Amino acid sequence: MGYYDVSVHAGIAAWARAHDWELDTSLLSRRHLPDCGIWQAVVATVDRLEVAEWLLALERPVVRMLEAVSPALESQVRHLPKVECDHPSAGNAGAHHLLTLGDVHYGFYCHTAAADARAIQQGFLDTMRAAGKNPFLLDFRADHPEIPIGQASPRDLWLSWLEQRLASIPLPAAIMAEDDRFALALAQTARRLGLAMPTDLAILGVDDNRLLLGASPIGISSVDSDLWSVGYQAADLAARLSQGESPPATPIRIPARQVVSRQSTATFHGHHPKADEAMRYIRTHFRSPLTAESVAGHVGLTTRGLHKILAKEACPSLHQEILRLRLEAAEQLLAESTLKLEAIAAETGFGNSKNLCRVFLKHRGITPRQCRRDA
Repeated sequence: MGYYDVSVHAGIAAWARAHDWELDTSLLSRRHLPDCGIWQAVVATVDRLEVAEWLLALERPVVRMLEAVSPALESQVRHLPKVECDHPSAGNAGAHHLLTLGDVHYGFYCHTAAADARAIQQGFLDTMRAAGKNPFLLDFRADHPEIPIGQASPRDLWLSWLEQRLASIPLPAAIMAEDDRFALALAQTARRLGLAMPTDLAILGVDDNRLLLGASPIGISSVDSDLWSVGYQAADLAARLSQGESPPATPIRIPARQVVSRQSTATFHGHHPKADEAMRYIRTHFRSPLTAESVAGHVGLTTRGLHKILAKEACPSLHQEILRLRLEAAEQLLAESTLKLEAIAAETGFGNSKNLCRVFLKHRGITPRQCRRDA
């Protein structure tokens, strides 16, 4: 791969393992582009001219993954078969997630202005506007048109710009960034400005890149754009092309999977402090045994009184919110772990596997086992 992503690599490796193919990983330790030797097919990302020219010279089936890092490179390799994320679906998923945070100012941070980033932005804006919202934009390239798309921006200039823009936004705010690199930058800049996360500023990234997000001062929520499946489907397509199948006429697009919720969006802003307190409590304790009575007691209200407040705030009901959070957490564990269903049910607040399966089938239309990537 030209530019490297662990999740993409994991998907490729999973396909090779499942189909008894050998995966050459020598590029991980040697950055030079080798003679393709006995390889039957190549899957690649494109990050520089050298990689594009190497791919175009190969007398092997080539499948490229994701967007090339600049419009010029993308144009050069455009005719090669491609597997990519369905970027608008990531923006759509992110917008729906932030809309659960209540009465806040919504925004989108686009830094690179690359085609994939703009597609995520458009999916976000379309969903927000359909909900009657008018998000603000933090758009680095619009403010710095002298820096070409695909060229790295000077870090000092970028961070100074971000600090100035973030200091001027209306609060409380919820911002989706084009990917996790810039969600992390938002979190670090917010901390320097003294903004409380997530109550002053809620942050959402894209790609769920654990290596990047591990550097954050708090856990950052992120849209899982299913890069694992990008790698898996690219390997599958490359194998089929090597066996004589015709390439697809259009790119294969992989929909975003889900939002992985963490502390950076575990908040709610309404017009009644008790509603805010209840929703925030649920979002940090949904894995524990929760009832309407226990939540109401925590905020010092009767169950009836809390239900009335939530209804006035146009919040989801307590049951709906707890269920949503538990289902999302279960989906995440099903995708990322080999835990048995009983352990997943215990970890996500469902209690036992029978209850997990019943609720999953009712609300997702499939069983938990069908949700696993290798189902």
